[in-house]
Amino acid sequence: MSQVEKENRIIFEDPSNEGEEFFKNFNLIFKILEMSCNTSYD
Repeated sequence: MSQVEKENRIIFEDPSNEGEEFFKNFNLIFKILEMSCNTSYD
């Protein structure tokens, strides 16, 4: 397993990790952007 894979595993497995909070926030922002794009095309 490479160093990057180890770091990714820690991020995804540890709920207290700041990386996971970042990914949750990023996914939320992405969904909001996606919804606003979808509504503008209607």
